[in-house]
Amino acid sequence: MQHLGFPLYTIIIFILFVVAALFVDLVGHKNDKIMSLKSASLWSIFWVLVSVVFGVFLYYEHGGEMAKLFFAGYILEKSLSVDNLFVIMAIFTWFKIPQNYRHKVLYFGILGAIVFRLIFVAIGSGLFMLGSWMQIIFGLVVLYSAILMLKNNDSDDDEIEDYSNHLAYKLVYKYFSVFPKIVGHSFFINENTAQSELNKNPNLNFLDKKT
Repeated sequence: MQHLGFPLYTIIIFILFVVAALFVDLVGHKNDKIMSLKSASLWSIFWVLVSVVFGVFLYYEHGGEMAKLFFAGYILEKSLSVDNLFVIMAIFTWFKIPQNYRHKVLYFGILGAIVFRLIFVAIGSGLFMLGSWMQIIFGLVVLYSAILMLKNNDSDDDEIEDYSNHLAYKLVYKYFSVFPKIVGHSFFINENTAQSELNKNPNLNFLDKKT
């Protein structure tokens, strides 16, 4: 019998797959180590196999048509992920994120993207409806990002010691308590840690929004 929607147990299994995948990925990369090409390839193969397993589950539970739709969507998303890879590389280059911290930044970035993707897709779709000229603007932004990434490629591994002059920091420090320096792999630090870093770096230009 065909259903217009998925039965509850399929949704639960899908959620369990996603949660388990996020947990495995976090535990598997909890150490700040630079990932080799071999390791990245093996992990990619593993995640493809996980997706295939879920597709096989859909085939046996909901028929070949449902499985075809899943694999068609999966292949499409895989193809579109090349664009995401380009943008991620541009962001890492702009912020000069050290190689050993990039996976953790990417991991939590993806968690945020799960929510914000829906928001920005809606915004982007609305902007495209304004006219085809919006595509030209988006294209120029991507082109500028590519030029910026290539220009800074030689110094990609150099960590920025002081972000206080970085455009991103200047845009947000008035609204959020941000610290202009990478402190290990921590996303959040307390006041004692911040003061300790300031004592070690007296020339650090820390602009607290509360001051």
